[in-house]
Amino acid sequence: MLQSLLAERLHLKLHFENRVLTVYALVVVKPNPHLVESTNQPESTAQESPAAIRLPSKPEDLRHGILVLYNGQSAQMTARQASLDDLARWFSGYSEVGGRPVVNQTGLSGLYDFTLRWTRQSLAATPQPGSSDAADSDAPPLFTASPDQLGLRLKPTKAPVEVILIDHTDPPTDNWKCEAEICSPQPFSVKKKQSS
Repeated sequence: MLQSLLAERLHLKLHFENRVLTVYALVVVKPNPHLVESTNQPESTAQESPAAIRLPSKPEDLRHGILVLYNGQSAQMTARQASLDDLARWFSGYSEVGGRPVVNQTGLSGLYDFTLRWTRQSLAATPQPGSSDAADSDAPPLFTASPDQLGLRLKPTKAPVEVILIDHTDPPTDNWKCEAEICSPQPFSVKKKQSS
């Protein structure tokens, strides 16, 4: 829907292409008892309507998927019936990986239950005294926690990644107002022809 709107309004034309980029590969460094295959059968959500799906707010409510809770700089990821592809997608979104994609190269295809605790690295160079950015956790950083707790490591490498390339776009149509490179839709106005 969004792609068709952008195509209509901006005449956006794009295509997908594979490029070799610097990524992090999720790899097995050692077997770890904390990364256990899920013994529960995957639950089907095909019968449930989107309104019936309740999002968990605490780890014990999680039936399948990944839930991450934050308390200041402390983070705890709880996974139930989650694949390592799911974990790689989650890691791709964290600032600790610096915007690099994360690809699953573990060779493990099962569903797993695990908990991972780490301390998020502050984006500020030095935290201010008394601020919530000050490390208030005894958990290690993500790059230490993952091998220690799960036996999985994020290894820098190069790998093919699907990217989106924009071929063409036009400026926004008249009902868009742009200020400081931020554009937002404006209400349509009907202009009457002036009679001469």
